[in-house]
Amino acid sequence: MTIKDFSRLATALFLCSAILYAGATQVYAEEPAESQQRTESVIRGQLEAMAQGDGAGAYSYAAPNIQDIFPSPDIFMAMVRDGYGALIAPSDYAFEHFEVRDDRAIQVLNVLDQNGRQWRAIYRMQRLEDGTWRIAGCMIEEIQGGNV
Repeated sequence: MTIKDFSRLATALFLCSAILYAGATQVYAEEPAESQQRTESVIRGQLEAMAQGDGAGAYSYAAPNIQDIFPSPDIFMAMVRDGYGALIAPSDYAFEHFEVRDDRAIQVLNVLDQNGRQWRAIYRMQRLEDGTWRIAGCMIEEIQGGNV
């Protein structure tokens, strides 16, 4: 390989890496308000799927780490029924606090279950390499004295 060939190869590699970098930063250049809107859409989609009994649909909103732990929609929905029953067909819910940092976000949701009890669900969100957001975890706690 001549120096001229090496120079062309180096230039081509540099341009390719610059294009790939620009594409990657474009995915992560999302404004916080847009990230919040997208994460809310994912959570809302999962809640709607669970309310309709669509386990596969609900499962599709889970991040890869959750799908690795619960390798099928049936196993996933069994976990939801056992520990997150308030999130299956809630009477009402409202999005509250939101934080985003790079490819991670936290979204707090206040939930009213069908028995009139209030819950706080704290969703941990993950932005995947393709720019989509998925649910990477959720902690739920009943709000004491929160019966309506």
